[in-house]
Amino acid sequence: PVVEASLHPYLRERLAGHLAIDVEHASADEVLERVRGLMAAQRRSREDEAVARLEQGLGTGEGAVAGPDDVLAAIEDRRVETLLVGSGSRDEQVERAVEGAVGQSAEVLVVEGGVIDRFGRVAALLRY
Repeated sequence: PVVEASLHPYLRERLAGHLAIDVEHASADEVLERVRGLMAAQRRSREDEAVARLEQGLGTGEGAVAGPDDVLAAIEDRRVETLLVGSGSRDEQVERAVEGAVGQSAEVLVVEGGVIDRFGRVAALLRY
């Protein structure tokens, strides 16, 4: 609790959870093994949240776009907040989208399990 309270809010909001471990005797590999589950759960939660926002935005016609053409247009307009890419999506248009998103400091989220494939291999949550 002392360490957590002293963290910058930016870091504090990224905490995935807590675990009890003997810090004096545990190796780095032991710590990593213990936190893998927490990291995987946080990743799944972040993916689920982003896909839900995407579905809502596409359903209402605002706040999200899907498919390479619409995503690249949003990147060109510098409107992308988060780029969602399927874990197996690696073609020229997707690579251009990733490069463009990184160039405008957008988050790039690789979504596992083929979920993004039904949206055209790439999608984006928009800033405005």
